[in-house]
Amino acid sequence: MKKTSRFSIIAILFLVTIASPLSASVTTGGTTLGGLSGYVVTPSAIPVPTGNNPAITTGYTAMFGASNGFSHIPFIQMGFAKNFEAAVAVDISLKTSLLVQAKWRFIEKNSTNFAFIINGQAIDLSGTYSFAGQTGFA
Repeated sequence: MKKTSRFSIIAILFLVTIASPLSASVTTGGTTLGGLSGYVVTPSAIPVPTGNNPAITTGYTAMFGASNGFSHIPFIQMGFAKNFEAAVAVDISLKTSLLVQAKWRFIEKNSTNFAFIINGQAIDLSGTYSFAGQTGFA
């Protein structure tokens, strides 16, 4: 019963990822940091280690692009439980964007980990804003 329900959840998430129109939004902005790196957080199936208590990681990235100049990206990454993680970042450049990410690790066996990841981005918050999203597995 447990294996069947886990397989069903994995199959549904896989189908949602394949069929989702959000994954095609890369051409409208995608969920990249300054259009250069790919994800709010490097895609990994292993969530932020939390132990018995929630964990918070903070950081800062600066990127330079020849056409767009500098982008400043402070971020906060939070681990809520052993298999869950969320992250928030702000892309501060010519157009300010808000990026969010959630990760759920659904398989952890020996050295093998699989996670479902969803990323979202609110692009150009101070102007004609738009939204982009992306789902995937790590």
